[in-house]
Amino acid sequence: MSRSQKVLFVLLLTFLVNELNAQRNWIWRRKNLEIATDYNSCLIGLKDSLGNWRVEPKYAFLEESRVNCYTVGLNGKYGVIDTNGTVLLPLIYDDLYLPYDGEYFTASHYMFMVRIGMKSGVVDTSNKIIVPIQYDYVHVN
Repeated sequence: MSRSQKVLFVLLLTFLVNELNAQRNWIWRRKNLEIATDYNSCLIGLKDSLGNWRVEPKYAFLEESRVNCYTVGLNGKYGVIDTNGTVLLPLIYDDLYLPYDGEYFTASHYMFMVRIGMKSGVVDTSNKIIVPIQYDYVHVN
């Protein structure tokens, strides 16, 4: 290998290492918290603006909700956490979503439509059942 080929190889290797590190530290930034992936465990958590884990990476799915909380998932089950990682809805639901831009709430708790198996219902963020999880279909007007 000639000297110029060795230099080119080292430069290319340096570029690839830097690119891999950038991907490994990829973080999606929003509001002072970052949805971040720990590429050693392949799990997702939340980091603060200093890069410290605010919510340890223990979820396979983490998405910001429209009401300042996060929908999380692991092993096909879903729940909701707040910005500190406190579990609002446990990871027991097969599906959950916040209807209509979060305009439905009881007192200070937002309502989520949930499904367990083939049955649907409504719970709020204190995990109080608003509509029993016994219906084939739930629609909020």
